[in-house]
Amino acid sequence: IEPRQSAVTVVLAADGYPGEFEKGLPIQLPASLLPEQMLFQAGTRQQPDGQLVCNGGRVINAVGVGSTLAEARQQAYKAAEQVQFANRFYRTD
Repeated sequence: IEPRQSAVTVVLAADGYPGEFEKGLPIQLPASLLPEQMLFQAGTRQQPDGQLVCNGGRVINAVGVGSTLAEARQQAYKAAEQVQFANRFYRTD
């Protein structure tokens, strides 16, 4: 992040969080992201075969960076849309 830039994080959660949720669901990550986008693993686990799966309620954090808060938010949501796993959800407010 450069000085005077903004960053926004969108949490991709497992359905049922913060209560009970299913573990072991396969996660598909994008092949690449824009330089203004980042993904941070949180509730994940890598299986012996290399498959990344859900292992916690807060699964992935999608981060966007921009010169304004609105641009950062837009990049964060674009990154979030590219992560796929069954029953994922994230807030849009």
